[in-house]
Formats: sequence, C-alpha cells, structure tokens
Amino acid sequence: MTDPSTVPLPPSRDSLDYPRPPSLANGVAALSLDPVHEDQGGAVPPQDEEEEGEYPVEDAEERIRRLEDELSRTRDEKEQFEAQYRSLLGKLTNMRNTLGDKLKQDADELDRREQEISDLRAANEDLTASVETLRLELIQTNDDAEHAHSELEQLRLRAFDSQKLTSEEASERELALRDAQEDLERVRMEREEWEGEAMRERVRREELVTRLGQVEMELGVAKSEREVLREERDREAESASNLHAVLEEFQAAKERELESTLGDLQAQLHASNDSLAAYKKRATTAEANLAAAQNDSEKVLMLTKQVKDQSLLTGKLRHEAVILNEHLTEALRRLKKDSNENSVDRRLVSNVLITFLNTPRADTKRFEMLQLISSILSWTDDQREQVGLQRSSGLSAPGVIASGSRGGAKGHARSGKGKAVDDLGENESFSDLWIEFLLKESQAGAQQGGTGISSPSKSPGNTTPGSPLSPASPNGLSSHRNFILPDLGSPPPPPAPAPAPAPAPRRPSLTSFFGGGSRAAAAAPPQTPGSVKEEP
Repeated sequence: MTDPSTVPLPPSRDSLDYPRPPSLANGVAALSLDPVHEDQGGAVPPQDEEEEGEYPVEDAEERIRRLEDELSRTRDEKEQFEAQYRSLLGKLTNMRNTLGDKLKQDADELDRREQEISDLRAANEDLTASVETLRLELIQTNDDAEHAHSELEQLRLRAFDSQKLTSEEASERELALRDAQEDLERVRMEREEWEGEAMRERVRREELVTRLGQVEMELGVAKSEREVLREERDREAESASNLHAVLEEFQAAKERELESTLGDLQAQLHASNDSLAAYKKRATTAEANLAAAQNDSEKVLMLTKQVKDQSLLTGKLRHEAVILNEHLTEALRRLKKDSNENSVDRRLVSNVLITFLNTPRADTKRFEMLQLISSILSWTDDQREQVGLQRSSGLSAPGVIASGSRGGAKGHARSGKGKAVDDLGENESFSDLWIEFLLKESQAGAQQGGTGISSPSKSPGNTTPGSPLSPASPNGLSSHRNFILPDLGSPPPPPAPAPAPAPAPRRPSLTSFFGGGSRAAAAAPPQTPGSVKEEP
C-alpha cells in the first residue's frame, strides 16, 4: 500500500502551506464577483473600489484561512490515523514475533492472519483513499481559488456588482463551504466508527485467546489423566501377569478373557489418544480462526464440552479397570476357597491310581504313590496294615510292595519309612503331600536328564527348590506357585540307560492334572522313555 505521506502533491499545494501573497488574497473577490457580472451582463456601478471591495477581500481571506485550518486539521487527523495504523501494525508484528515457533509450525494459520492483516490494510487503504479524495477536493478548491485569483486580476476594474448580488454569492459560497464541512464531519464520524469496530475486534480477540488458554489447560489435564490411566493399566497388566504365573494353565481361559478385556481397554485408550489428538487439532484450528470472533465462541464451548466428555470416558475406563481387578481378586479368592482339603477330584485319584498300577514293582515311587492314595482316601490303620504302609503290632515283615532279592531289607526299611510318613501325614494336609510328591517327581526327572522338564530351582519365582511347604500357606499352594509339575496323564518313564539331550523345556499343562488327565491316560499310547506330556 502506498504511504499517503509519499504521494506527490500538485504545485498549488504550496498555496495552502505558505502565506498567500496580497495579490492572491485580492483575487478571491474576483472569484466571487466574476460569475455574477457575466450572468447579469451589467456594468460595474460607479462606486469607489476601495470602499466597497474591502469587505469581500477580507471575507475571502478569512475563508481561505478557514480552509487552511480545515486542511491542517485534516492533515493532523490523517497523521493520527496513520500513527494508529502503524501502532496496530506494530502490535500485529509484535504478536507474530511473540508467538515464534508456534506460528512457524502453523503456516496455514499465519496465512490466514496475513490475509486478515491485508483486509485491515485494504480497509485502511479505503479510509486513506477517502482522505485522499478529500485532499483532492481541497486541492481542487485551491485550484478554483487560483483560477478565481487570475480572474480577479483580469476583472479587477469590474470587481464590484450590486451589494445584493455580492451578498447572495457570498451566501452561496458559505453554503458550499458548509457542505464541504459536513462532508468532512461525516468522514470523521465514519473514521471513529471504524476505530470503534477495530477496538471491539481487539477485545473479542483477547477474549478468544483467554478461552483458548482455558481449553489448552483442560487438554493438559485430560492428558495427565490419560497418563495416570495408562499407569493404572500397566499395573493391572502386571497384576494380571502375576495372577497368570500363580494360576498357570488352570487359569488360561480366564487369562485370555482378561487379556481381551485389557486389549479392549488399550484400544479404547488408543481411541482416546486419537480423540485427544483430534481435539487438539480442533483447538489449533479454533486458534487459527480467532478473527471470526462471533462463531469461535460457540466452537470453543463445543470443544470444551467434548474434552469434558473425553474426561468422563477416561473415568469410565478407569472404573472398568478397577472392576476387572475386583473380578480377578474374586476369582482368586474363589479358587482358594474351592481348594479344600476334603474335596478330592475323582480324576485326580484315577490318575494317581493308574500311574501306580503302571509303575514297575521295583520302583520306589510305588510306596510314595500308595501313601498318597491312602492320604487321599483317608485309610484307617487296618487298611494301611493290609497294603503294607504300616506295621502290625508284633510283626516286622517286609512291605507288600517289595519284591525279588530286595524283599527283606527293603521291606523293613519301607515299613519304618511308612511309619514315619504315617506320623507325618497326620500333621500334613492332602494338598501338601500331593505337591511334595509332584516336586519329587519333577526333581527325579530333572536328574535323569531325559524328561525335558526343567528343575524347580530354574523356574522363576522359586527361591529354594525342594524346600518343605510352609504350614502357614493355605493348602500349600502360595509358597510353590511357580513349580513346574509333570503330567499324570501317563505313567512316569523308567530310568533310561543313557541320558539323552534334553529338548527345549516347556511347562506341562495343569489342566491335564485337574481336567481330562484320566481320559488322556486311558487313550494315550505308551510314551517313550524320557518323554513328558507337554502343553499343546
């Protein structure tokens, strides 16, 4: 836009800036008298020029001074308006420099703002054009005055007409000057209206900036709540993994449900993140549209409502995570409650009995299996004596389980051992004996090197392999959560003649112990030595 102060002025401008010579002042009277003289076509009355021409010349000088005063006031107002424009332009530049990197990242927003600045400049150019038009009108009036001065020099001898025509012409000139003053006043009022509109726009912009700051704060709060929810989700995932380690394969179905639920929660969290990103993008869009003051207020309120809805959704997700944790705790409590010492699974007894029958008679594990069966079925002393687990009074015969050349010594040893174990069984629960037996089986398989099952000392979470069960742990399960137990669906293998390289260790399924172990034992073919039933 061209600076109004740099626009070249016509040569007649000097007559408005500097004192007018007497000849020009005297020429105004000719301007006011010449048209009247030509229209009327009459001659100059024989009157004294000095007496009658004094007042019109003074009136013309006074008009010229008033015009010059009006021009100076107009020029001052123009300079004030230019100063205000420069101040507004400086503020806009300062705002652009203050925003810094944010404006650089939002190039589209900067283009829009530059477009708004160009609109303001266009409006300023319009106002400047109006002022320039008024200036041209003043210059034209000055040119008319110059022309009137020249005519006044030519028609000085015919300078005076009748007093009536002179007064009428003066009144017409005064009316024309009054019209020009009214035009100037109207332009001044329009300029004040534009200034008021610019002030209102500035106030609305500041209000929108404040609201945008509030929205950004709410977005920060929502982001922090999202982080807290993410930490809670991680804790829930860790808790779920710990429960998975405790329950092993017995809790596989419930663990899959939990993982699917956690996946849903994570998907919802990702959806929340996407929604937050979308809302943040909308917030930046609202910041870019700050110039549209009337429409942005409703958009900011809508965005605030959406952020609040997102916060409510985050709270609901947190509540669902707490409910899932409660469900897991309830499931664990029911599991511990259901593992009563007096409730024995028929499939478990069937698996132990089948393993006992399939074990060779020379194997020392048959005695332990028989002792475990007696503990499960709560045999009496007579029943224990009949199967050889307890010596009868006054007899020291070998146990029924011993055979061959080992019959005598081993039978007495087993009888003594049976008595000791019988005394121990009175103080231990069935679950303790069962877990101890399984631990011995796993240790024996690890020592043989061909079973493919890791020793309990290598399993995570087990501090002391083969350590006795803690009497304080309920059912003997809490202190041996992570032991790797063999499958009872098939009989234990006999000792291999040569150790074979162990395959990659895999954990056997606990569901085979308490689920379909008996069916698997009845339908499965004989396994090769050193093999263990693995989890599919």
